[in-house]
Formats: sequence, structure tokens, C-alpha cells
Amino acid sequence: MAPGYFFMVAVRRLRAAYPELRDATNLVPPAGRYVLWNDMDTVDGTVYHTYWYENTLDIDGLGESCRVIRFADIPGTLSGDVLGLKRKLPPLEAEGDYIIDVSAALISLPVIAVDVLEHFKKCKYATETHNLLACQGGSCPGVPKSAHVVQLLGRSPDGELVFEQFARHLLAAVHPLAKCKAWILQLIDGLGPCTRSTWWKTSKPKL
Repeated sequence: MAPGYFFMVAVRRLRAAYPELRDATNLVPPAGRYVLWNDMDTVDGTVYHTYWYENTLDIDGLGESCRVIRFADIPGTLSGDVLGLKRKLPPLEAEGDYIIDVSAALISLPVIAVDVLEHFKKCKYATETHNLLACQGGSCPGVPKSAHVVQLLGRSPDGELVFEQFARHLLAAVHPLAKCKAWILQLIDGLGPCTRSTWWKTSKPKL
């Protein structure tokens, strides 16, 4: 038997199976979303693949143009299996009657008569309310830990989170680069004290 025979047999088998796997995976078209761009890099010996997908959902009316997902190519993990075409990419958004009971997380919030001009949204996760409260001292309305963090005012009679309404801005089309950089610094200023608060309360290290 010629040297490398079994290797060549394995290669032919993989090549024969690839077209079917490629057409079935929802990582890329035709079964998956349109890929605007993809990239690969290595961090500490682990290969990462980043995909920029065309966003087909317009949940808040802003018309988001893409959605970015970063996969670590680690054998035996979900991301590794998705990259290896062994498993499908899980749904990016819940569809249908996917309901999480967040009533316990909302019960402590004051009820506010919502004005039609105020912004409010449905609470999706119990930890969402927990983290918002942590960013304002643990109470509602409370005092935000940073002036650059939106304040949770309470809940509507229908159980939706209530915030102050802020104007929407077009970034690059209207504002100069210096203004955008200033906004980035404001984000950093807001994330600093708030991420420390939420991380400590949700995942205290064992000493």
C-alpha cells in the first residue's frame, strides 16, 4: 500500500462531505445571513474569526447596518463546532413567544405614569434591572455613579423600564471627529465605575 494512502482517503472523504456541510450551515450564506466582512487573528495562541453580518432586524427603528460576532476556534466548544460546520449558529434573537419572568426584578421599582414622549423599553433579563440599579447606588431613582450613565427612573404600569428621553443624533453625518472622540471618552468614564459595581455584585471572587 502506497505511503500516505490513508491520508489521501481521509482528504477525499472530507472534500466529498464539505459541499453538503457548507450549504447546510447558517454561519454563511446560502442558509445564513449575508457576510459583509470577515477577519481572522490570533490571541495567546487561540485563533479568532470575526464575522460582520448584514442586520436583517430593525428592532428600534434605527436601521442598524451590521452585527458582529467573534468566534474562538477551540475544539469541543460551541464556537469551534460552528466554525467546523458541525453545529449551527444559535439564533441571534429570540423569536416567537420566548418569555422570561422578570416580575421579581421589577417589583422594587417605583411605578411611573409614562409620558408618550419618554423612552421606555421592555425588560428582557432579571440581571438587566440589577445592573442598572448597581449603576445608580442600588436604588431607584438613585444617584448615577457617572453623569454619562442613563438613569433608570422606574417602571411603567405595564412593567416596562422607564428612562428619560434623549435626542437621537447622526454621528459621522453631522458631528465632527472631535465630538465623536469626546463621546467615546464619556462612554469610558461611564463604564469605569459602573462595570466595577455590576461585576462585584454579580460575580464576587472567592478569597
